[in-house]
Amino acid sequence: MQKPIPSNRPNSSVSKTLACGLEKIVVVSGKSGNEPLSVPVLADRSDPLGLKSVQPDPVPMESVEAGTKDVSEVMEVDEMSGDKGKRDEMGKEKVKSGGMEEEEESEGSESELLGEGGFGDLELNPSLRAGNKMIEKEDKGKPYLIAQVRGDGVIAARMKLFWDFPELVFVPFSLFDNAQPIEIGDTFRLHKCEWTKSETGWEERGDWLYEVTGRLNYQATATDVSRLRQRLPTRAVGILVDVQRARDRHVKVALVSAPELSCVMRAYRRHFPAEFTETDIRYRSVVRLQLRQINSPPSVLYSQQFAYVLPSDFGKKRGDELLIHHANVIAGVEPEPMGYEFPFSAELTWAKVKLGEKVMAAAVAAQAFDVKADLRKHTLFVEPVVINEISTRSVVIQFVMPVPSIEELTELCKIWEIDLAVGCKVNPVAKAKPCAHGYVLSIDKRALCVGYEIDVKVILSYQEAKDQDAQEEFDQMRCGELDGCVELIPQTSVRALQERMFTLRSNDCSKLAKDEGKVGRIMSILLGRPVKPESPKANNPLMTFGALSKLKEGQVDTALCMLDEVPRLVFQQAGPGTGKTFSAASIVATILATDHTARVLALAPPNVAVVKLVLEMQDALAAGKHVEPMLALFSGTGKLRYAKEVERISPHLLATAVEAQDFQELLQKDQDRVKVERYLDACERNPRLAQEMAVAKIVQEHKNRRLCFATLSFCEQLPALFGETTHLIIDEAGQAPYVQILYLVSQLPCLTKVLITGDRRQLRVHLPSLPIAIREDFGMDTVIQNLDVAQGTDVTTLSVCFRSHSALVRCTEAGFYKPHGELLTPGRDDSERALMTDQTAFKLPKKGAPLILVHQSTPAQRDEVSTSSANPGQTDTAMRALWRLARAFPGTLIRCICFYAAQALEIERLVAQQEIPDILVTTADATQGHESSLAVVVTTCSVLDSGADSQPFWADAARVDVAISRASHGMIIIGDLLLLNRTETWRRYLDQATTETTVVGPEYFDFEQFNNPDNYYDKDGQLISANGGAVRSEHFYGKYGKNMWYNNSGESRGAENRYQPYLPQGGTRERTRGKAPTSAARR
Repeated sequence: MQKPIPSNRPNSSVSKTLACGLEKIVVVSGKSGNEPLSVPVLADRSDPLGLKSVQPDPVPMESVEAGTKDVSEVMEVDEMSGDKGKRDEMGKEKVKSGGMEEEEESEGSESELLGEGGFGDLELNPSLRAGNKMIEKEDKGKPYLIAQVRGDGVIAARMKLFWDFPELVFVPFSLFDNAQPIEIGDTFRLHKCEWTKSETGWEERGDWLYEVTGRLNYQATATDVSRLRQRLPTRAVGILVDVQRARDRHVKVALVSAPELSCVMRAYRRHFPAEFTETDIRYRSVVRLQLRQINSPPSVLYSQQFAYVLPSDFGKKRGDELLIHHANVIAGVEPEPMGYEFPFSAELTWAKVKLGEKVMAAAVAAQAFDVKADLRKHTLFVEPVVINEISTRSVVIQFVMPVPSIEELTELCKIWEIDLAVGCKVNPVAKAKPCAHGYVLSIDKRALCVGYEIDVKVILSYQEAKDQDAQEEFDQMRCGELDGCVELIPQTSVRALQERMFTLRSNDCSKLAKDEGKVGRIMSILLGRPVKPESPKANNPLMTFGALSKLKEGQVDTALCMLDEVPRLVFQQAGPGTGKTFSAASIVATILATDHTARVLALAPPNVAVVKLVLEMQDALAAGKHVEPMLALFSGTGKLRYAKEVERISPHLLATAVEAQDFQELLQKDQDRVKVERYLDACERNPRLAQEMAVAKIVQEHKNRRLCFATLSFCEQLPALFGETTHLIIDEAGQAPYVQILYLVSQLPCLTKVLITGDRRQLRVHLPSLPIAIREDFGMDTVIQNLDVAQGTDVTTLSVCFRSHSALVRCTEAGFYKPHGELLTPGRDDSERALMTDQTAFKLPKKGAPLILVHQSTPAQRDEVSTSSANPGQTDTAMRALWRLARAFPGTLIRCICFYAAQALEIERLVAQQEIPDILVTTADATQGHESSLAVVVTTCSVLDSGADSQPFWADAARVDVAISRASHGMIIIGDLLLLNRTETWRRYLDQATTETTVVGPEYFDFEQFNNPDNYYDKDGQLISANGGAVRSEHFYGKYGKNMWYNNSGESRGAENRYQPYLPQGGTRERTRGKAPTSAARR
């Protein structure tokens, strides 16, 4: 007789076995309460009942009936076995005990389980038979996904549609017999449950989710479960980007970023070990994570706000959940034992450098998650009006949307701005794709009696979508037949960030640094590895070639490093106007003329700096009498925003290159011809839609250019396009993030030289656009801080300013370079920068001094539709100054620089209204990389918070340095100089500036005084008015140097004053019109 098959049910037993021909029946007792189970196994279809071989006497009939009476008898079938010929009894025990399993559970259909191997390896005795009664399949339960973990149990979500089972069920921890902690994403089988008896059908108040607490509700409580499934954990490195504590300071939740996660996820106190104390769980800590992957179901919905997961096709959802495929979830958080250090230095071990790469990857992940979150947050559902039907495939839509507060309006307009790429979804189904794509044409902001509104115009073009009738959807919108809203989705690519993240997570940079090749040495220097420096030869015959003969001092040192045979990473520290771009261009021109295998890639973060590189390269090549085709690449948006600057280098643009007849003859493929034709057409009609990267790839394949220019972000999108680069030049490196340079160098395998040039005292990476937690110490700031500590970096310094008048240079040096022990000396004779001092249209406050300081303490006012500010009094003074200058000099020589965007917009509007031609008006941040013969700087600010922890942005040393170092021949600074003098940055500058010139008031620009021929200079060069009095600001000199607290009326004032007028720092902001906020609002 065959052995009975054992069951893993606690009370299972074998009752009887009856042989009936060539079939058998195995009856196994189980838990009470289950239905009887009968299974026919037919061996002979001609005699299905096996009557020919029935022997009635040996076995009593009651033994046969025993196989169908007992409702507790269940057959256990092991569907997880991979071998159908054997039974894995231990597999059953492992599932029941909650052990960790690596393989995914199969959720087959009932027909698969019964008819096609569902019984798997069950061995049936062919001699058993039980008449014509069928054995039913065993109750294996229904699959559930643990959606949320509570203090006393879990809430689980139904993974498939079973009408007689609850959608959400509560499972007490006591039902699980497992050693590992239970986490969201684990799965189990539900056998029995007790339904709630409330009127709503939910156990707790509310619907399926109680949004006040974020707790999932449930319809039943489980009483019998089995087969708890938990994936094997993997390890990762993460950063705590936020830690939220209760009033008693215990940790409520920590937000964790890691490259292995799909978003910033929540970790609770249960995830931290007991030895990880409350004080050890700190903001910006580096931690080691234990992660579990959810493979069943393969796609889930994850709520960042409430930390629950649901199957992707779950019947209930809030709508803001993220759809994640094979999601990793946090199972544990431990302290990182090795310790993270930054910036990298020669003392660090390789293990710490590799850890540093992974930490930086986690920071880049946080940046990418933040970008995605902003795009989701500012996706708009609007009712559009078609205002212009361009064609059957293109329309212009308009919508108006109310915005409750100034803060929300400001955040919205950071994303929704002119040229923003937009996708349009008409179909409300979550998986539907946009039926049209386009970009924002205009945005108007208006203040209402209550709140605000934006008026937006968007151009949209039909976009085909696979498995979707996108044309019909687009036509419904075009013809105004839509009943509801459309979804407008802002689109910004994060692919470059993801590639950067994957490279760092995989330790590709440290692997490359261990290589003994040329690029390996360069990467070792970037990672701070101990690299033995090698001094360049002092006498290089190439130094007499072309423009190199014009180089001075530090410029010569840079050239010597770049022209020898040693692989080098050179950092050229260069103050304003010291010729860093000229020296780089001269070096490149020499390399191209003397090394025919060289391939040079010149990059800079801002577009205008790229244009300046190209212009300098033109002059350097001409000086060396060398002809070299150049290729300058820009995004469509860049070409539009900086059209005037880009037009200056039109002979070197991609469109010019592909228009050439010789290039057209090289095109062999029709597909390439079509791409080029479409590109040229787009450049004429709509540069935003021109496929610059695709056509640049065709150019490089057919006619490889040895000298290319682009922005850093453009190059990072397609680094393979420049894979043959041997010499890399990076200008304005202060704005180049360290992690971006690491990634870029790792993608250029042929590198032999890298020249990074910039000024550590000027504007750096725009950190406010990043999450606060990762702004420092994670490689997101400028590469310069890492080059300063790397032993193998060849550092050269340019300290001679060839741009500005000597008086302007001395003020800049005193304010920003001398405090750090650095020099900035004049390199031009004053006669070469005498445009302001030699003119006769008006008299300067001090003879021979091209600097005019205007003290004006009029109050600033906040802009109605932004958090920026403007100062009406200073606006009036600036316009009078611009008008006077425009009467004496061409407008192309004049630039107005404002610290506040609202101030710049107001002055720009007035300049256009009064038809003062060719004067540029920009913000200080948009001025780096530019220079101008004459500059008018407007500071706007009128109040300062004496109790603030940090300097206001208008006193940021890097920003002020940029603003006041653009002028070459002369400059006018308008502001409340006594207020500015209360900040360290401006105090150092004004200490020197007040010795160079005399401070005047706004009345200096009055026509009677400005043009009075009777004004004269005394023996000290001081301007004296016709009535005998000194032309100067008595209000300023009456208080300057006395360290007095004052307000605009001359009275003392306290700490309630703020950096920005009417905009308190912290707390609730109160919007007011025409008056300052109340004291309560200030507090």
